[in-house]
Amino acid sequence: MRKSENSVRRSENSVRKCKNSVRRSEKSVRKGENSVRRSENSVRKCKNSVRKSEKSVRKSKNSVRRSEKSVRKGENSVRRSENSVRKCKNSVRKSKKSVRQCKSSVRKSKKSVRESEKSVRRSNSSLKKSYSCPKRMT
Repeated sequence: MRKSENSVRRSENSVRKCKNSVRRSEKSVRKGENSVRRSENSVRKCKNSVRKSEKSVRKSKNSVRRSEKSVRKGENSVRRSENSVRKCKNSVRKSKKSVRQCKSSVRKSKKSVRESEKSVRRSNSSLKKSYSCPKRMT
């Protein structure tokens, strides 16, 4: 009888551990999804910044045509804007990479959640079996 109770206790502990693991994995999934959202927002902001910088480059090039003095100022402005475009494009690339990594992490975490849920179901099933009384032999 004591062995059976110990077995039940171990099974219950195992179920608790699995549930805790599921909770942790779900929390990790939520963190990953939030991180993906932040990265996607960052990508959008950088793309808008790239568009604004490219518009600024066009304006500067028009100003270059108007006068030599403004040519020098315009060329400097173009250089600055191009640097800004490069930085933003690099930032976009990094953010996209980060998005891919986060999505991959989310997939792995979801897989881990599914596996943990399977484990919980198996433990629940074994718990039910250990609680059920054997049928009498007739």
